[in-house]
Amino acid sequence: MIINMNYGYIYIIENDLNDKVYVGQTTNPELRKFAHLGGSSGCPLIRNMIKKYGRSHFDFVIIEVCVSLHQLNEREKYWVSKLGTLSPGGYNLTSGGEGMGFPSEETRDKLSHSKRGKNSPWWGKTLSDAHKEK
Repeated sequence: MIINMNYGYIYIIENDLNDKVYVGQTTNPELRKFAHLGGSSGCPLIRNMIKKYGRSHFDFVIIEVCVSLHQLNEREKYWVSKLGTLSPGGYNLTSGGEGMGFPSEETRDKLSHSKRGKNSPWWGKTLSDAHKEK
């Protein structure tokens, strides 16, 4: 039986035109690489830069393997600091380790309440019989 001791990976994405770097963490490097370079990642700065310069100018490189979530978070912070990748010098928007997080229950309630009473653009529209049959 083979036991995988790798919890996650620290990676960098480097722009070969301006040498700016993004440091990130993942448990699935292939999926993360595809998300970033495919333009569907959650990092708006990276997504916009890939649109601006093109995929061919960005390299995705794993720089460290970590064995726990704690180590993964600490090492991401270390690399962001060591490489100086916080925006505007790099592409990181935070100092690392915590991700962008999830909205709190209070924030979700505020968002929910702000949307109440607003009708959908389809509210009150009638559909033809042909469209209903589709």
